[in-house]
Amino acid sequence: MESSNASNIFSGGIHVRFCYQEESQLCMEPFFETFGIMFNALALAINFVHFLVIQRLENIQGTVFYKTLLITSAFDAFDGLIKVLTTICSVRKAMVINKMLRNSIVICWSLGSSLKYYILMVSTVDRWLSLAKPFEYGSLLVIRQFNLFVSLGAVGAGVMIGVSCIMYRDVLCFTQAFGAVAEPSGESVIYGCVLTGAHFLVENLFIVLIIRQLIQMNRRSILSGTDKQLRQAAKYLVATAILYSVCLSGFLVRNILVVGGFQALIVQTNFSCYVFLLNSSYGFLNIVAFAIYTSGYRNKVREIWFKMVRRGRVANDDI
Repeated sequence: MESSNASNIFSGGIHVRFCYQEESQLCMEPFFETFGIMFNALALAINFVHFLVIQRLENIQGTVFYKTLLITSAFDAFDGLIKVLTTICSVRKAMVINKMLRNSIVICWSLGSSLKYYILMVSTVDRWLSLAKPFEYGSLLVIRQFNLFVSLGAVGAGVMIGVSCIMYRDVLCFTQAFGAVAEPSGESVIYGCVLTGAHFLVENLFIVLIIRQLIQMNRRSILSGTDKQLRQAAKYLVATAILYSVCLSGFLVRNILVVGGFQALIVQTNFSCYVFLLNSSYGFLNIVAFAIYTSGYRNKVREIWFKMVRRGRVANDDI
């Protein structure tokens, strides 16, 4: 593999291998570290609560949409936990010293991100199929064998990430924004651009198809209860996919700048740190979008909240 501009520097008394010669700081600046921890801790907490609330929505239980919501919420919570750890300066210093910790966190982050891409793609295709082929929907192979497709995707991603991490375990380097990563080469950065760009294009292609189906649905004079529910779910998915594309675009722009030789500009402007914060915000903004577009969810949250308040009052009265 063609080496990047990696450099070895003593940072804070620790020998650190940085991915680029322009970098010399292991930890984020206080502003980015504070908001990075805050955003991802918020994503972790909100997705934990979201996971519990989703299980109480009886009207969607057993559907593919229900399963993708649960899986996405679990991955977003996991992603938030990993990002909190990698943002904390003391954890980064421990990662420099402890190879096992470093490799474990890189594997978890890579696997979680890959599976999140995959599940979001599956859920987008599912919503399009539910709108475009409502009568054949239940008999389609991808719907009937949803668990199998998700399992195959998870195994495939796990194998690829595992092999990659074994191959690059001795050439991990550090960036201020993302912590430990596989040492980038010209080929790997270009591959990252192509992969991110392909996901971006395919995801948005299905979003356009979903929007077209929604427009056709709105032209109908009468909508059944099922139609309204499908429309509601599709609108949420359009919103969250656009949100995710915006967050993902930061990585795409960064990789293009790296390929163009603007690494010094990226470091000087802390561009990668802003990309990290933008990407981290998806973890909780996704839940906000779901609450906006799903009235049943808002009602269920209020119901749970009032029950907790009543229990708290009863407990206080018993004291």
